[in-house]
Amino acid sequence: MARPPPKSGRGVDKTGRSIKKDRYVGLPHWLLHSAAWVALSPVERSLFIEVAQRYHGANNGEIGLGVREAGHALRVKPQTAGAAFDRLVEIGFLRLARDSAFSVKTREAREWTVTMFGVGDDRATLDFLRWTPPPETKTQCRLGTPSVPFGDTRRNKTTPHSAVSGHREGQNGRSDSAVSGHTSISHGKRS
Repeated sequence: MARPPPKSGRGVDKTGRSIKKDRYVGLPHWLLHSAAWVALSPVERSLFIEVAQRYHGANNGEIGLGVREAGHALRVKPQTAGAAFDRLVEIGFLRLARDSAFSVKTREAREWTVTMFGVGDDRATLDFLRWTPPPETKTQCRLGTPSVPFGDTRRNKTTPHSAVSGHREGQNGRSDSAVSGHTSISHGKRS
């Protein structure tokens, strides 16, 4: 019996064997610019990539990763990893396929479905694209001062610079340190 000629084309060497290629996680621009992705924290984004890199083309819905292992991989506490998992499920990047089970005989981690990839013959659900951010509220930082968006370095137009810096101007436009309680230092000498 004659042996069939070796396959030719992309991904096959001259003997017909598959050429091993490096795997990668692709993050398309439509994903990176989605409202859901923008709303994620750096830890949540890192966790998504950690789960997505475990997908090899046929195991979506069976991607095993527990909070301890995720915390170790991301170098964060397991509680932080657990909160990141919860947020990724809430927004729609992940779905829990099977919850963890710890018994005397078995110790199985949670199994995840990445909604960006299809499961079996089913197409990707892309649940995160249906997520809408909550209505904007004024955010406050811990000290109670309103946060300033990046790039917005304008001063309050109604407050003069002298009031912002804590100095009051006396006659002839000079700083009145006796009134403001500040002493100004000029070339190492007190004035």
